[in-house]
Amino acid sequence: MFLKCSRANVRQDSGGEAVNGEPEDGTVAAAPAEARCGARLRRGGRCPLRPSPGKRRCFQHGGARGIGAPKGNDNALKHGFFGRVETAERRRINAVIRECNALLQRVEAEMKAAPDWERYRATRRLRP
Repeated sequence: MFLKCSRANVRQDSGGEAVNGEPEDGTVAAAPAEARCGARLRRGGRCPLRPSPGKRRCFQHGGARGIGAPKGNDNALKHGFFGRVETAERRRINAVIRECNALLQRVEAEMKAAPDWERYRATRRLRP
């Protein structure tokens, strides 16, 4: 469920002051551009609320405390097929395969340049 970004949804403290710094009468306080949430709204404008402390977005647009992965998250660790060691091993194997293919192409070119290639090809029924 999405909350509409309006002055009615702003939490207030015990003194009637908005938690995000807006006055009680519902007007948006003049704030510098970097102190605004700035999330795009469905109506096309930008969110005028102040960001949560230490965040870039307000509490309605993902700036709430406890949002996001914990510091040092092991769930984001790459392992298995996509791990650093496995990727390096695949690259090394692919380089060896490329070298082998290049060697085979050189050997085949030398064989085709040999004077008895046509006789060899005819006995083995190879394509030219």
